[in-house]
Amino acid sequence: MLRRFSAAAREEVRGTDVVARWGGEEFLVCCAGADPGWAAKLAERLRHSVEALCHCAPDGTVLSCTVSIGVS
Repeated sequence: MLRRFSAAAREEVRGTDVVARWGGEEFLVCCAGADPGWAAKLAERLRHSVEALCHCAPDGTVLSCTVSIGVS
């Protein structure tokens, strides 16, 4: 799931933005020069992208994923 999130995040950001893992399940998305409104829209796009991801566990169980995002 972490790799899938990372790939989804890289698809949503601009070429100049940076997506980096920051701990176990935490990521930073650095959007230098972006205004807060744009960053909030990016956060919502990321949330939707993650919501669309699902993962099949070895036993066949389908797992869904959610994310909480803050903009600073």
